[in-house]
Order: sequence, then structure tokens, then C-alpha cells
Amino acid sequence: MTRVRIGARRSPLAVVQAEWVASRLRSAGHAVDLVGIDSHGDRDARALTEIGGTGVFAAAVREALLDGSIDLAVHSLKDLPVAGAPGLALAAVPSREDARDVVVGRTPDQWDDDTIVGTGSPRRELQLAALAAERGVRPRFVAIRGNVDTRIDLVRRGDLHATVLAAAGLRRLGRLDGEGTRAAGVPATLMPLDRLMPAAGQAALAIECRDDSPVRDVAALLDDPVTRDAVTAERACLATLDAGCLAPVGAHATLASDSDASGLTLRVVTGRKEASGRVRVILEQATGRRADAAGLGARLARAILSTMSGWDDGRTDW
Repeated sequence: MTRVRIGARRSPLAVVQAEWVASRLRSAGHAVDLVGIDSHGDRDARALTEIGGTGVFAAAVREALLDGSIDLAVHSLKDLPVAGAPGLALAAVPSREDARDVVVGRTPDQWDDDTIVGTGSPRRELQLAALAAERGVRPRFVAIRGNVDTRIDLVRRGDLHATVLAAAGLRRLGRLDGEGTRAAGVPATLMPLDRLMPAAGQAALAIECRDDSPVRDVAALLDDPVTRDAVTAERACLATLDAGCLAPVGAHATLASDSDASGLTLRVVTGRKEASGRVRVILEQATGRRADAAGLGARLARAILSTMSGWDDGRTDW
């Protein structure tokens, strides 16, 4: 038996995710202590676009790993910077939950020019604005922060007509019904992946440890190789695009086919909302070998950058 200290943020979702990992380690015969950590992103109430999104939820937990306060860190993988942290190792990426997004409140097919949608995600705003533009409407997007229940309450009270949340978080917290039609009692719409692409790594957990930690092998028992390869492709694309978590990029990789477990298909969406209100979107897809997941992501990113360089202004930044 090994005693393991697991660190995570104190938010309700982070606690549930850490408890999920803890329960599996306890089932394997290990003693587990949970350690709550306050991150910069939790302490600062400003919009993520103001405080800088990359790493604001992960840095404090990683610091606790490095100073020996905890043995394992549990993150939402989408919050983890694509650049590795010196001295730390990604010990496990467990099997991914439902990667889709959920629109809580008024369904996108009902939006009009007076609809107010709350989201702090440029990725979601870009794609949803493009869907609305297909119908000739321009809903108003407002930046919001807060945990799952806080965001849903904004819709319930009528402050917003809709908000957008990850299905994985809603399911882990028990807020989404089995059919995905209600979230904490509020009407909800599960968005198909071909209408709203998730963030790279969305719905996956990341379990980190020090690279010389004796508990590395303990955590590795929770690793799912298919999920790890999929998120490797997604995050390699982000890295090559030089796109942080606030860039309007959606990415999702799956097995190439049910009969071929050695291949991955990666789909990526990105683009730009221009001052004129025009929404420009790029959607790219490629298939490659799981053994070359990082290469697949990098190649698709280069194709996207090439397309963006051909736009009127030639910009390839975010």
C-alpha cells in the first residue's frame, strides 16, 4: 500500500474529479488524502481574457507538486498548458468523458438579434456566431465567469438567454439528465461535434506527478492509451498554431474507424470574428497513425496556418 496525496483546485468540479481518481486508487489498495489548492484563476474574478487564460488554473497545483506538498495533481486537461513543466510528468490520461458542449437555455436554432449568450470562451463564441450567421442573426455574446451552478442560475434568473458548458462537467456533477435535455432543471441542448467543436483535451483528465516520483507507476494504472494519443494530437496542433487556451480553436481526435484502432482522425476548427461582424471559419481534417499523433497535429496546424496566411490581411496570429 502507498499513501498518496492528491492535489486539485477547490472548485466543485475539480473536487469531484479528484475524488474520482482517489476512489480508483483506493480500490487498488492505496491510501489517499485530498489536498485543496487555490489557483490564480479562482482568486481573480476578472475575465480570463484579462488575466491570461493559459495556466491560470494549473500553475498553483503544479507548484504544490514541485515543492513536495502533494504527490499527484488532477487537472482538467484542457486547462493544462501545452508546454510541459520541467520536473513534471503526465503520469496518466484516463478515459475521456463526453466531449460535447451543452447549450443551456434557449437553443441556438431559436436565437435572434436580441438573444444574450454568456460565455468566456472565444472558441465557443466563434463557432456559435458562425452558426447564427447562417440564419442571418447576430446574438450578443457576453463574457461570464463562475462555476457550473452559477452560470446555470444566470439563465434561470433571466439574466442570460443561454450559456454554454461542457457536457463532461455537467455529467460529473450530476447536473445533466440522461438524455441531455435538461441541466439542473433548465432546458439544454447537446451540441453535435460537427456544429460545436470542443476544446483540445476537453472532457479528459490529466494526472501529473514529479518525473522522479515513486507514485508515477501507481497513477499510470489509470491511463487510457487511446485517449492519451487523441489528446496528444489535439495539443500538438495547438502548440504548432501557438494558440493558448483563449485562442478560438476547437480540436477533437477519435479513432479513424471502428475496425482500425491504430489510426486517428483529427478535426480542427478555428477562425476570426472581424470588426465588421463577419465570421471567418476554417475547418480542417486529417487522418494519421496513433504512433504519430503529435506529427498528425502539427501537420494539420501547418495546413491551417497556410490557409490563414492567404486571407486578406495575411495574419496568422490570434
